[in-house]
Amino acid sequence: ISSMVTLFHIMIVNNWFVTCDMLCAIVGNNNPRMFFVAFWVLTVLIMLNLVISFILEIYSDTESESEKLYSK
Repeated sequence: ISSMVTLFHIMIVNNWFVTCDMLCAIVGNNNPRMFFVAFWVLTVLIMLNLVISFILEIYSDTESESEKLYSK
């Protein structure tokens, strides 16, 4: 469960570099830094934008349908 908390911490971009620096110091190399940057790009930049675009698309479709329905 601690790994899920760490990934959520990275996802919300709340001092993620502190967690990343801690893990890099524990492991002794920069491999965790590459993982966390890739995870952040995947979750925040790609997945979150897809979810928001789906929500906006559904809202736009329902708004146009309701305008057609109530304009008569």
